[in-house]
Amino acid sequence: MTQTERIVSGPPKPLITLFVILVGVSLFLNPWNSAMVQGIDTNFVPRYISLAIGCPLAALKLLQQKRVHLYIVFALLFLLWILFRSVDARIPEEAISASRYYLIGIVTFGVLTLIPLTESQIYFMIGAQIAGCAIAAQMMLQGGIDLDPGSKFRLTAGDVNGNYVAYCCVHAASLLALAFQIRREQSRGGARSLLVMTLCMTILMVGVVLPLTRGAFIGFAIVLFMVVHGYFKLKARRRVYLGYAIILLCIVGILAMSPALLARFSEGSGGDYGSDRLLLWGVAFGLFQGAPITGIGTGQYASAAFGIPTHNVFLAFLTEQGIIGFMLFMGFLYTIFRRVRSQCEGFGPWFFFLPWFVIAMTGAWERSYAAYAGFGILVAMGNTLCAKGGKNNANR
Repeated sequence: MTQTERIVSGPPKPLITLFVILVGVSLFLNPWNSAMVQGIDTNFVPRYISLAIGCPLAALKLLQQKRVHLYIVFALLFLLWILFRSVDARIPEEAISASRYYLIGIVTFGVLTLIPLTESQIYFMIGAQIAGCAIAAQMMLQGGIDLDPGSKFRLTAGDVNGNYVAYCCVHAASLLALAFQIRREQSRGGARSLLVMTLCMTILMVGVVLPLTRGAFIGFAIVLFMVVHGYFKLKARRRVYLGYAIILLCIVGILAMSPALLARFSEGSGGDYGSDRLLLWGVAFGLFQGAPITGIGTGQYASAAFGIPTHNVFLAFLTEQGIIGFMLFMGFLYTIFRRVRSQCEGFGPWFFFLPWFVIAMTGAWERSYAAYAGFGILVAMGNTLCAKGGKNNANR
């Protein structure tokens, strides 16, 4: 343990360590695990156990604090509104299913932001998600994740879609890139850190390329752009262009190493998947007009759209939770961004928010465990890793 960890967080307590391990296991399983045991998703087990351990620790920490951060207030209000709009749902089964995802995700976010985490614990959770993404990418390469029968080129395994794997890869890449930037600014990001980040980014890039997910492509490109720009921003301009050229060569090299990957990338998907989005968004807007203030209820959209999600996070909340729920959600996002922005130098929260925003515009990501856990890790990084966060964290 480093001296910084001892000053900021103290020695890691066994229960906190166990909570972190279980969250890491959940993030590891999240991109690809869809195995069922007596009708229960196996990746839900570590999530429930982690919350059973973490919630009392977070509650105790919350009672010790002199003030409650706004992102905790908005998270609780947003969750309460979601649960409230589930009570009188027209299809109770859909409401219960949707509510449990929100409950686990948002509470996990809260626990991650409240309990003191060490630098090594944060790196462990990020590394666990990267390892899970690496296995998912290997499954796709080896055929363990079959081609979707409804599409020649989209990949899926049971209830796990290749798009979801790609989005998890982008989240992991954004957190990894932010951690590397923080280490650089603290003069601790040497050659070894750069090598580790490059290797991990290469693995994650494979997981993004395979499913041909446009939102993930753009999100990953944003992460790479910020990494290169941040790394070379104090250097000569020609070195910036050299960095971009190196990234381009890496992408071409990865494609060239896998003929099957190159073929899938070059032949295209055989159809415009974006056209379906317009139809889904039209249905959502029509439902929103029927209940603009309170929404149609948690989890109720899919039944009106042939079981297909909205594929737009903002429109999903506007439709199901109404203007009230949507404003609580936007307040939740804004307070997270403002908190991390005040702590971390450079790009800070933009590393996570920009790629997430691209995914949120065209992806069914509103119930994602990886997203809410990622927001929690983002705040924890600000509290623990950033220079200003270290000072603030001492008074948490």
